[in-house]
Amino acid sequence: MTDFSVSAREFDFLWEHLELGRMPYPIDVPSNGTTMSERDRMRTEALDALADRGLLRGRLPELLRVLAAPTVSVDTVGFADGPIRGLAASDGSQGVLATVEDDTVSFTAIRHTSLTRSIVDVLPAGNPGTGSAISVPHQVVQRAIDGDDDDPFGDDDERSILVRNGVSEHDARELLELANRRVRGGQFGVTTASRATSMRASRRTRSKTMITWFDTGTGRYLMVHDGTWVSIAPAGADRIANRIDELLRAA
Repeated sequence: MTDFSVSAREFDFLWEHLELGRMPYPIDVPSNGTTMSERDRMRTEALDALADRGLLRGRLPELLRVLAAPTVSVDTVGFADGPIRGLAASDGSQGVLATVEDDTVSFTAIRHTSLTRSIVDVLPAGNPGTGSAISVPHQVVQRAIDGDDDDPFGDDDERSILVRNGVSEHDARELLELANRRVRGGQFGVTTASRATSMRASRRTRSKTMITWFDTGTGRYLMVHDGTWVSIAPAGADRIANRIDELLRAA
């Protein structure tokens, strides 16, 4: 259930009004107004509209402060029927899910322990793919891509490079078929932050491991690149959530 929805313009001015600093990726929206006078006029209109709806005080500003200074967050970007942009964040005691769709930014209060499931639920529904799991050294995949920059994973050239570098014929064929049949997809990222003290500012650290999902005509797959290996496996929501949880535990 969405607790609050505001326009992208209202979000721009509300964030500024609350003096929350830089907007968090990927729910940052463009700044409005081409001149100072135009921005001043837009600010007044937006804040008046928010005040009329009771959104300048209370729960919404509280949730935005969690987004501004979380101890942990999980973000997602992608494309399905349209762009996917979402951020689940927690300050250790409460959580919030923010999403951007068209010109609307929505916020939902969530348990601080449910970031993973909340962010995975932003994706469109999808069943696990029917293919098999594959793990390939990242360097081998990169060689295949570099071997044909104009059409990576496009024909037998990439398959030959993969096989010459130790990938089985079956896995090479499966990998290329998956790459060529993607119809939608996206990725998740995990960021953690140390708590600020009187002696030290909070420092944010983003996990180097990226979790990617993509759909083909046969279902959904999870791809994880940990810097050394690229692993691809059929995946539903539970498997994707479990993999994100592993990243959170390792952070």
